[in-house]
Amino acid sequence: MQLSTKKRWNNPYIALVSTKPMFVLQAVGATLTPEQVETLHARISAFPERYAEIGSGSGGHLIEQAKTNARAFYLGFELRYKRVFDTARKAEREQLNNLMVVRGQASELFKVFKPNSLNGIYLNFPDPWERRRWHKHRILSAEFLAAVYELLSPSGFISYKTDHNQYFAETLKMIEPAGLFEIEKLTNDLYNSSYLNGNIPSEFEKLFCSKGLPINFLLLRKK
Repeated sequence: MQLSTKKRWNNPYIALVSTKPMFVLQAVGATLTPEQVETLHARISAFPERYAEIGSGSGGHLIEQAKTNARAFYLGFELRYKRVFDTARKAEREQLNNLMVVRGQASELFKVFKPNSLNGIYLNFPDPWERRRWHKHRILSAEFLAAVYELLSPSGFISYKTDHNQYFAETLKMIEPAGLFEIEKLTNDLYNSSYLNGNIPSEFEKLFCSKGLPINFLLLRKK
């Protein structure tokens, strides 16, 4: 019997992310250790404003935010190694000291930030998990909104964009019953609305716009 000589592919970015310790925290098994959380607290506490982006991709949006607001710290959460490394490489090139990416689950957000300490959360084009049996995997849920409410500072916000109309509509249905947030901005077509001024697009946003797809946008403010 002839044995297969095909080599198993190893993702080179798994090793590369460890070469950018100033910009990346590699969660162990997608979970941050107490020491890593303390490292983040030390970095974050030096800034009067704090923002998080869940699913920060290759860092296009996260980096532009950090560049425009030096008094704020921006923390991204991303699972894909290549995207994490790309973000770190760009941040290093820009010589940013107010940005970091956690290579781990979005749920680590609740370890890092204390109640009333987070000024805002960005959710740019989260996976809609389209099939009904997959909806339980969606990041936006009534439970998530209640948990994030505790982290947000007074008048803190959630900024949410998606090209997925159904996901957007279903999210809107959760807002009023929860009674935790007020809708400050709402549009089903961001690029033909009065909210476009000052908008910073993510990589996915640029892709969807190039295809002529309308962008749904929602800004929630903590009551």
